Amino acid sequence: MKSQMKFSAITAFVTILLLVATSSLQPLSAQRSAIAVNGEGKPELQVKFIGSTGDYLFFELVMQQGDDSRSSLRIRNENGSELYSESVFLRNSVRKLKIAKDEAEKIEFVYNTSRGEVRKMVEIKIKLQEAIEVKDITKL
Repeated sequence: MKSQMKFSAITAFVTILLLVATSSLQPLSAQRSAIAVNGEGKPELQVKFIGSTGDYLFFELVMQQGDDSRSSLRIRNENGSELYSESVFLRNSVRKLKIAKDEAEKIEFVYNTSRGEVRKMVEIKIKLQEAIEVKDITKL
């Protein structure tokens, strides 16, 4: 009876050990494939308009490259005038930038790395809304 209990306890232990071992291998292989995909080094640039306040427009930029080598970010208006430039040395970077509303109708974001270049162009149209206020001024 004791040998049967030992055998079933050992079997249960081995089964649990195998389950733990195989479940921990899956994330490892998934992590390796993710590294291989990102290891290509092609730059990525995401530009998101996050709002405006007063005379400024606010943008969030997310930049990704394959390694921590030097890359550059440039922002230009439709005339080619540079509004902003920066050297970036990180694999993943996030920047929040403000640009004056009157500086451009079109803005080009250029992210350049040793493995390529990404360009994003946005057009800015500011629409003013007419506000009408009506209030009762009747005196009783």
